[in-house]
Amino acid sequence: RSLGTPTGHSEIVPFDTCSSFGPNSISTFDGLTYEFEGRCSYLLAGSINPSRRWFVKVAMVNCDTFKSCQKTLRFRLDDLHEFVAVGQSLQVYQISGLDGAQMLKVNDSFQGLFDDARDYSGVRFIRRGDSIIMTSRSLGLRLRWDSIGSVQLTLDRPVHSNQDLQVSLGFEHR
Repeated sequence: RSLGTPTGHSEIVPFDTCSSFGPNSISTFDGLTYEFEGRCSYLLAGSINPSRRWFVKVAMVNCDTFKSCQKTLRFRLDDLHEFVAVGQSLQVYQISGLDGAQMLKVNDSFQGLFDDARDYSGVRFIRRGDSIIMTSRSLGLRLRWDSIGSVQLTLDRPVHSNQDLQVSLGFEHR
């Protein structure tokens, strides 16, 4: 993807971003936007590379009314930990055993009045205003979400090849 510059020249940026916004909109890494109806969960993106396996899933919860609808993020950045985020709350689970059993390790909240940073298992979380930003330098990805349901996933292009990136808008209707 390229960005126009004030002089009219294009500049290639070294990253790609996809996003989920509003109750039913998705923008893909190539800039296309899709709308969908209903309550569902979906894979926003993930890697199937055995040495860098990760995923980000989004689920709509509490959707009795439009205003009560929230997005829950479930993301796994390694084979040992899974993170679950709803609004400003974060839970960190430790994965154990072949069946992927989960044990709650950390139950945290970023609802303070100031910007603060936390590190869990080599992953950095920081609050900036109404947003939480998660960064994994080893995977070359950043995930940002806010309390109104906007989610942005940015990948460093040199770290990720199209061969191991799995983008599936496979919906799981409830």
